[in-house]
Amino acid sequence: MQLSGFRSLRSTLSWSILALALIPTLLTSFYLISRFQQLAEESAFSTLRQTANILANDIERDYQLLFTGLRSVSKDPDVIYASYTGVFGPKAKLKLADLAHMHPSAYGIFLVDKSGWPVEVVPTQFELLDLSPISARIDDYFANPIDATQKIETIKDAKFLDRVFKLHAPNIKQVKRVSDHMFVIYAPLWLSAVDRAEVHELVGALVVLMPVHAIYENANKKLKSAGSGETSMLDIISEDSLLNLESHQLVHDNFLSVKAPLTLAKHQAPVQIEMGIDRRNALAAIANLELKLWAIVGFLILLFAGVALIASRRIVSPLHKISGLVEQYSRADYHTYPLQLRFVELQRIVLVLDQMAERIQEDQRELEQRVEDRTHELKTTNEELTLTMERLKATQSQLVEAEKMSQLGQLVAGVAHEINTPVGVSVTAATLLQDEMGNIQAQISEGKLTRSGLDEHIAKTNQCAEMILSNLNRAAELIKNFKEVAVDQSSEQLREFNLHSYIRDLVSSLRPEFKHHKVSVDVRGDESLMLFSYPGAFSQILTNMMVNSVRHGFDQDNEHHIWVGFRVKDSFLELTYHDDGKGVDEENLKRLFDPFYTTRRASGGTGLGLHIVYNVVSQKLGGTIGASSAPGEGITFTLVLPLTPPVQSVTAVE
Repeated sequence: MQLSGFRSLRSTLSWSILALALIPTLLTSFYLISRFQQLAEESAFSTLRQTANILANDIERDYQLLFTGLRSVSKDPDVIYASYTGVFGPKAKLKLADLAHMHPSAYGIFLVDKSGWPVEVVPTQFELLDLSPISARIDDYFANPIDATQKIETIKDAKFLDRVFKLHAPNIKQVKRVSDHMFVIYAPLWLSAVDRAEVHELVGALVVLMPVHAIYENANKKLKSAGSGETSMLDIISEDSLLNLESHQLVHDNFLSVKAPLTLAKHQAPVQIEMGIDRRNALAAIANLELKLWAIVGFLILLFAGVALIASRRIVSPLHKISGLVEQYSRADYHTYPLQLRFVELQRIVLVLDQMAERIQEDQRELEQRVEDRTHELKTTNEELTLTMERLKATQSQLVEAEKMSQLGQLVAGVAHEINTPVGVSVTAATLLQDEMGNIQAQISEGKLTRSGLDEHIAKTNQCAEMILSNLNRAAELIKNFKEVAVDQSSEQLREFNLHSYIRDLVSSLRPEFKHHKVSVDVRGDESLMLFSYPGAFSQILTNMMVNSVRHGFDQDNEHHIWVGFRVKDSFLELTYHDDGKGVDEENLKRLFDPFYTTRRASGGTGLGLHIVYNVVSQKLGGTIGASSAPGEGITFTLVLPLTPPVQSVTAVE
C-alpha cells in the first residue's frame, strides 16, 4: 500500500508540546508559595521565640519575688514566734495574707511547726485542707534540720488537687484544670536564742502550694494583656510534661511552637515552657496570596485544557480506530476491511497489525494440531502413571505390614528365648523332685527311712518347689507381658492403661533384643497416669525407637543408656525419648522419617521403622514428632500428643 499523501503525526504532536508550558508554571507557583510560607514561618518563629523569652523572664521574676518574699517572711519574728509557740498569731497571719495577695499563683500558704502541724493558714478556708498527702514530705523536710533550706518539689496527686481547687474556688462546681501537678515550696523558720545552748533551732517552715494550672492560667492572662492573644502556652516540661495535653485540647500539629528554658532556683530538674501560635493565623496572609496564585494557575489550566482538547480530537480519533482493530483481532475475528488513516506513522501500525493477524492465524492452526497430538500423548502417559501409582501404594502397604509382622516375629522369638530359661529350670527341678520321691519310696519299702532322712527329703522337696514356683511365675510374667504387647501391636483398639507400667512391660519384653548390648532403660514420669488411647501405637513407636538405638546407635563394647520421660501439659502428653548412642549427622537427620531411607540396607534394613513411627504419631495419635541430634551426642525424639486421640473407625474396649 502506498503511504504518500498521508499527514505526519510528528507535526501534530509538535503542537501538543505547547501544553508542557503548564509544568514550569506549576513549578514556579509551588516554589513561590513554599518560599513565602518559609519566610512567614521564620518571621512567626522569631516573634514567638521573643514572646516566649519575655514570658519566661516574667515567670522567673514572679518566682524570684515569691522566694524573696518567703525569705523575708521566714525571718520575721512574729512568724517565727507563732511557729515556735504553736499559738495563733494575727500579725503573722496578716503577713502571710500580704504575701499570698502579691502572688496569686500561690493558692495556699501554710505556717507549720516542726511537728508538721499547721499554725496559720492563708487563705482561711484552706484550714479545712487535709495535708496528709504531703505530710510525709514535710516530715522528711524536718528530719534533717542541718540540710533544711528553701527548696521546691513537684508532686502529682489528682485527688489532693481536687480538694485544693474546691477550697480555692468554692463557687465553681468543677475546675477544668490542665495539670495534675503542683509545686510545693518550703522555707525554713530558724529561731536564734541568746540564752540557749544552740545557736539556731529549726522551729517550723512555710509551705506554699502552687498548682501548675495556676502558672498556666497566669501566663495566658499575661499573653492576652500584652496583646498576644493568638499566642498560647502549649506545655510546661520538667523531665516529662506537667500538663494533661488532652485536657486543654491543643493539637501541636496545628501550631508553630518553640521552647524556652525556665530557670527556677532550688528546683532539681530543668524546666521549659513551650509556646505556640495557630499555624493558620500565622500564615493567613500567605494563604490569601496562595489563593490568588492558584486562581492564575487555574486559568492557565483551563486555557491549556482547551488547546489539548482541540489537539486530542485530531490525534485520538485515528487511535480509536486502531484500538477497535486490535480489539477485533483479540476476539480472534480477523475478517475486517483495511483502515485508511491520515497519518503515515499510524498507517504503518495498521499494516503491521494486518501482517501479525495473518501470522497468528497460521500459528493458531499449527498450534491446534500440536495440542491435539500432545493431548493424546498425555492421556496415555497419565493412564500409565495412575496404574504405577496404584501398584506403588499396594507395595508400600505390604512392606509396612511386613515390617510390623517382622517386629512381632522378632518379639515372639525373643520372648520364646527368655521363657526357655525359667521353663528349663522348672523341668530340671521337677525331675530332681521326681528322683527324690523315688528314693524316699525305696527307703520306706525297705524300712530304712530315718528321721534325719525324712527331714532332708522335706528340705529338698521345698527347695525344688520354690525353684519351680519362682521360675513358673517368671515365665507367666513374661507370657503376660508378651500377650499385652503382642495384642496391642497387632490390634488397633482403644483401651485405658497405665502409661508408666506399660512402658516398663514393653521394656521387659524387649530384653532379648538387648542381650548382646549393655543397655539400661530409665522411665521417668507420673506412675499413676492413666491414658485412654491406643497402647499398640505406643508399643510400635517405642519398639522402633529402642530397636533403632540398639541396631544403629549402640556398640557391644560400651554401656549405653536410654531415657524415656513423659508429662502432661495443657491437655497434651509430652513424651521424650533420648539415647547416648552415636547420633545422626545433619544430612541424615533431615531424611530420618522418609520412607525406605536407611543407612544399613546392606544389613537388612528396610528404612520403614521411623516412617511407621511418623505415620502412627501424626495419623493415629494426631500428634507431632521431632528429632534433634549431633554426631557422638545420641538422638532425642520429642512427641506432643493430645490426651484424647482422634476417633478411628475401630471399636473401643474397656
